[in-house]
Amino acid sequence: MPRRFTRGIYLKSRLSPQYYKELIWYGYEESDHIGLKGGQAKTYLLKPRYNESAEHFFVIKQIEKFIRRHTKWIKLYASVEADIIFSWRGTEYAIEVETGKKLRRSNPRIENKVRNLNQKYPSHWFFVVTNWKHKRVYQKYGPTYVRKEVPQLLKNKLFAVGSKFCVGEPKSAKF
Repeated sequence: MPRRFTRGIYLKSRLSPQYYKELIWYGYEESDHIGLKGGQAKTYLLKPRYNESAEHFFVIKQIEKFIRRHTKWIKLYASVEADIIFSWRGTEYAIEVETGKKLRRSNPRIENKVRNLNQKYPSHWFFVVTNWKHKRVYQKYGPTYVRKEVPQLLKNKLFAVGSKFCVGEPKSAKF
């Protein structure tokens, strides 16, 4: 695949018909999504990694885009590690995105993930859920926010001047 097609996400309305055709040829799929801050759904061309849904991939890429405004040290992972790891002022933070598609009462995969996150990033990690209905379930495992809360959380609590961000347990949707 040519390097110009490796970004993984493109807003369809900004693509020329030729570029659109080339992306489709290289395996990108059309998908409608609502951005982190809400609003109307827009059509994107996405190329999710081998083990994730279009929705999961979209949310990860949108959070990555927001964080890149503040730091260049950011890594995305597709397996055992947290979905997003970034460094800010010498501290590493982790974000785990969950769509809730495999949600069950007892979830050994999530429990194992939480154990690893607590060990590697004590009080510097949190869940982002794509559906507010799943927030309460994931709060049992650790700090949980709906994707719409993420930009404000990071802007006001982490990237703000003089911030000493520690995720802790969210008490409600308000910060």
